Amino acid sequence: MIAVIPFLLPYFFWQSYQAWLVIPPRQYKLWHYNPLAPGPDLARMDLNNFMVIHFLMTRRYGEDLYHDFSSKAPYQMRLSDLFAIFITDYNKLKPDQSLQYLDGQGQAFGWLFYAKQPWWRPRHYYNPDYTFQDNFLRQGSKIVAQRVPVAGPELE
Repeated sequence: MIAVIPFLLPYFFWQSYQAWLVIPPRQYKLWHYNPLAPGPDLARMDLNNFMVIHFLMTRRYGEDLYHDFSSKAPYQMRLSDLFAIFITDYNKLKPDQSLQYLDGQGQAFGWLFYAKQPWWRPRHYYNPDYTFQDNFLRQGSKIVAQRVPVAGPELE
């Protein structure tokens, strides 16, 4: 009976690995920038109670150099609202160094937001529809903003 174990063990490892591959990847909330969308109602927010956060991102899709952009954020503002204000203001202020939000075909990139952490820790993704408080962000938090290309139609 014990002689069978060396033959069955690799089989069970292989079957476990095959079962692990079938698990679908986790889906995260993508956010799309719309320059024509109305901004948030800042009159309803407490602008005296804010924090400074950092967006780490590239200026163009596919670049390797990440830039650190700081922004003041009211605790009750949604992450997506601040990021939309940030992109709009930055592109107006520096049109020659504008942040790319459209791909080559004019489609808006999707954006993922996650915490900047050491490589050995798992990524913690933020929901763009939640406020900074609901996402448990604190003063000095570093948020990586990553562009995700929109999947085009399948070619047959």
